[in-house]
Amino acid sequence: MGKPTKCVLPPRARQGPQRTGGSRPGPYGRGEAISAVDSLRVVIAHWGYLAIFGFVLAGNIGVPVPENSVLWIAGYFVWKGRLSLPLVLLVGVAAAVAGDNLGYWLGRRYGQLVVDRFSRTVRLSAPRLEWMRQFVQRYGPW
Repeated sequence: MGKPTKCVLPPRARQGPQRTGGSRPGPYGRGEAISAVDSLRVVIAHWGYLAIFGFVLAGNIGVPVPENSVLWIAGYFVWKGRLSLPLVLLVGVAAAVAGDNLGYWLGRRYGQLVVDRFSRTVRLSAPRLEWMRQFVQRYGPW
């Protein structure tokens, strides 16, 4: 057996995490900080299937919400016996289908208005917009 290697970490890193207050450390070392997963866990624990439906629906419409994390947390609650797996699956699938359809309808109904209103904000010039329209007409949307 060879000689053990010397630790090259600075002294503070060798001490481990430091508690700076509160009952438990948060993601940044502060006890009063709460992580996003903890917040989602509390919301799902309180609202249950309605929270799952709302987050998955909003995520499938296009709102940037953590829908996958919500489903992971719902799976944890299923494992703990606080939610029913068939109901979580039913609510998740129903919300995804409803969100996809609602997102499509909103884009079909109001998409052109949004493009016209915000094209300057995102620096979308008229020739570039026309080129994109011709491209979609020529090759289809997908």
